[in-house]
Amino acid sequence: MKTSDKPFLHSYANNLNIGDLVWWTEWVRTEDFNYESKVHRGALMDFKITMQLGSQRPVVVAIVLPYGSNNTREIEPHLLKKDTN
Repeated sequence: MKTSDKPFLHSYANNLNIGDLVWWTEWVRTEDFNYESKVHRGALMDFKITMQLGSQRPVVVAIVLPYGSNNTREIEPHLLKKDTN
């Protein structure tokens, strides 16, 4: 079976545009050792193609600037949703 020559997750990146306002969720551990889901929001700044550890196929990651932060984060594009509010 032949694998695609396009980077992994590229189809998710095709549904997003630079400058889109996006949101994603992450699990956060509370002080009493429970987990809760936390919603983060930010602006999509760019995409980059990288090689993941142990993989022979390039992977697309999104560069996102979270609201209220000066530092960007790399997030897999399949975790991002467009903010429509």
